[in-house]
Amino acid sequence: MISLAPIHAIGADPGAEGGLALVSLTTGRPVLLGLWALRCSTVTDAWTSCSQAAQAARKLLSAVEVEGCAVWCEEPGHEGGGRANPRNRVVTWSGLGWRSGAVMCALVDWGFGEPVRVQPGQWPGAYGKAGKRNLVGVGKKAAPSLPDGSHRIGEAGMMVEGAAHQLAALHGSAKIKIDCAEAVLIAGAAALARRSALLGVRLAG
Repeated sequence: MISLAPIHAIGADPGAEGGLALVSLTTGRPVLLGLWALRCSTVTDAWTSCSQAAQAARKLLSAVEVEGCAVWCEEPGHEGGGRANPRNRVVTWSGLGWRSGAVMCALVDWGFGEPVRVQPGQWPGAYGKAGKRNLVGVGKKAAPSLPDGSHRIGEAGMMVEGAAHQLAALHGSAKIKIDCAEAVLIAGAAALARRSALLGVRLAG
């Protein structure tokens, strides 16, 4: 049986109200180690919030773990089917551009590698068959009466151990919890993709 050292991964969902999550993965499901809401309404707030979150994540890991941490940051773009998302107008990009920059610069500043930028339709594939069963499509709702993306809160609880408790304890609006749940799922996807890559290399060797 092949054994791996714990894999650590960070997932970030930038936005005016975004999220950053840190997970660990050995076997089974990823485990949530830390979750931070990002308040990025202004450039100053964005840098302060992102830097504090990256620093907090850094404190939970050793130097070696930080160096080997997988880091994924979501950016808007083409969905999995290749069609352009009509919501990604210039105003959306201009706002998310500097917010994404704040997240990525803060992570690099605290010793993490440059984040891999992933689009909304890409990262769910890392969950394989479980993702196909449990993850709703991009931009869908869990129920018509709930805000867009609200299904991600329940999905994060299913796919990442400890997520349900930390999301329930998170203070803030429904939008903050949705974006933090997405960050959790992105972090879990990054960890699973890293494990698959490592196992592939070891099996090939």
